[in-house]
Amino acid sequence: MNHTSPPDLVKIVQGITGIISRPTESQRRLIEQLKHHASRLSKSAFQLAVLGQFKRGKSSLLNALVGYPLLSTGILPLTAVPTFLSQSENITLNLKYTAGGIDQPNIDNLQELASAIAAATTEELNPHNAKGIERVEAAMPSSQWLFEVTLIDTPGVGSTYNHNTETAHGILPECDAALFVLSVDPPITELEVSYLKKICRNVSHVVIVLNKIDLVDPADQHKAIEFLASVLAREAKPQLDQRIFAVSARLALAARMSDDREKLLQSGLPELEDHLRRSLVDKKRVLLESSIVKKISEIVAALEADAGLTVQALTIPLSDLDKRIGLFEKAAIDITRERENLHDLLSGEWRRTLGKLDSFCEEAERRIRLELKNIVGNFYGSESDRTDVQSKMFSIFDREFESIGTLVDAEVAAAVSTHQQRYLTLVRSVREAAGTLMDVAVSGVASDDWLEIKREPYWIEQARLENLSSITVDVFARLLPARMRRKRQQRKVRDAIEGAITRNISDLRWSMRQNIDDSFRRLLFVSKEVVDRSVASTREVLEAARERRRSESESIQHETEYADRVLQQLRRLRTQLELVSRVN
Repeated sequence: MNHTSPPDLVKIVQGITGIISRPTESQRRLIEQLKHHASRLSKSAFQLAVLGQFKRGKSSLLNALVGYPLLSTGILPLTAVPTFLSQSENITLNLKYTAGGIDQPNIDNLQELASAIAAATTEELNPHNAKGIERVEAAMPSSQWLFEVTLIDTPGVGSTYNHNTETAHGILPECDAALFVLSVDPPITELEVSYLKKICRNVSHVVIVLNKIDLVDPADQHKAIEFLASVLAREAKPQLDQRIFAVSARLALAARMSDDREKLLQSGLPELEDHLRRSLVDKKRVLLESSIVKKISEIVAALEADAGLTVQALTIPLSDLDKRIGLFEKAAIDITRERENLHDLLSGEWRRTLGKLDSFCEEAERRIRLELKNIVGNFYGSESDRTDVQSKMFSIFDREFESIGTLVDAEVAAAVSTHQQRYLTLVRSVREAAGTLMDVAVSGVASDDWLEIKREPYWIEQARLENLSSITVDVFARLLPARMRRKRQQRKVRDAIEGAITRNISDLRWSMRQNIDDSFRRLLFVSKEVVDRSVASTREVLEAARERRRSESESIQHETEYADRVLQQLRRLRTQLELVSRVN
């Protein structure tokens, strides 16, 4: 892979942070940002979740990747606790509780680690998560694979316990990618197709793994893969990887434990691992490095602008400096007024987006009512009728919720993107005003991710429906003629459907309103802060130079030489960053 290693960038950052011996408050903040970005690069781990239905071999696959039977693979399901596996110099275990506490038991070997994980994550030893554990974080030194990736084990969906399914859904936003584990018996079910759709809404890349291939002969393996490929082709999700990887996690673990390279190749696991590294892990590293180089370059440009302003402020006549600072203060008043105008525009966009949400929900509610009205006409009250109605209701809600979520997300993204650019332009104008007044070329703004809007997924994981099994033929209805009895049953199911529609649309609208409000509220707050901070930091540089001129006139030559030296060093480091950027 042709990209710069983390230490190169870290060394550049160290060089930058060591240049400025007397930073202003705003410069100290920029230097802290530099350290943070360097830390992100050196500590960044690719988060890979292993997802799938109960008893498909997810934990066995994780054990094969790690090379040790660390996770429980018995016949009982896991409880609602995800497990995060990562690399460490020593064996460690963190048990994080929903109440906020952390337990860190002493672990001496992998066998003890496996026992401790089982005590926290299996339904047998921690039924219904009675211990209140939110997540398990285990680390071990012996796995090269964990050096590159943090693996996440999740409870399987579709088991006896609904809380397992909810936990598996809840972990999706944390994942960089996912392995969706199926097996040959059968290759895929309707529940798994539905779960895969939910995964694709939250995870940008999903790799399909067909496990337990050792249970069937090569001909049946081929048939299973063909059938699975045909089902996935109908979904046509862009998040799905084009390949299907057939593996035997059981054989792979045995091969890893016995160091049998030939058997490991036969298991199919190395091919999957190579694909993950090439297509996902290395790709993320390159993207991360490119992003961090860009952010570091922005910070260096801001520090370079400060140095240029300082050099000029130290060399022009003091009376001239006073005059130019006065003109900057007048420009700052205009900039603040423009920021207030943008604030009003964005508040209006906030209200408009909420109105769009109401419109989308009303339109969806009309469509749902019309579609479910036709279903009621075919309801006769049998168990198969109830199952059919419930299945169709879930399918309709699933489709409509996804549609509304996509529409609202697009509205928010468009509004936020437009105003982000307006605020960013305003922030740039602060430095440009100072540069023009001081006859200094300035470029770049350290964005500091200040306009990054983090939104929770809009998807409500499971629509609340009436329990249609409660709609039975009562004693009175049994005395009625068949036609009247059928009408009575249809009225009951119609009432149940009406209740489900009202509740689910209301829940969805509330959830989305919270996300919209959070997005716009954060944007309004940080945009005001960053514009005001940009004005204050520029003012701070100019005032610091003026104060030195007034109090240290005898050493002004020394101050000027120092500022010029800082400027030249920053320019050299920016050149190095440009070289790193070309490599990436």
